[in-house]
Amino acid sequence: MLKIILTCFVVLISVYWAGEKARRNPKIDAFLSAIEGHYSRLNERLEDSTTIAGLMFLRRFYGWFSVILFVLLYTILRFSRPSPTSALSLFSVFAFAFMGWFSING
Repeated sequence: MLKIILTCFVVLISVYWAGEKARRNPKIDAFLSAIEGHYSRLNERLEDSTTIAGLMFLRRFYGWFSVILFVLLYTILRFSRPSPTSALSLFSVFAFAFMGWFSING
C-alpha cells in the first residue's frame, strides 16, 4: 500500500518537474493548477494568521491526521498481513503526528 502511494507521489512530482511540456495537456494543467491553488491558499492563511491561530491549526491538523493514521494502521493490521517494514513505517508516521499533536495540546 505504501509502495503504491509513494509511486504515485514520484509520478506526480515527475510530471510537475516536466513543467511546460506536461502543462500543454489541458487536463494535467487543470489538475496541477488546482493543487497549486490549494497550497497557495494554505500559505496565505498561515501568513495572515497569528502565532496562536497557527498553533491551533497545527494542533487540529496533527490531531485529525493521527486519528486517520491510527484507524488506517488498525485496519491494515487487523484485516491484512502487511510486511513488518511497511507496518513499521506507517507506525512511524503515526507516532510523529501523534507527538506533534501531543506537544501542542496543552
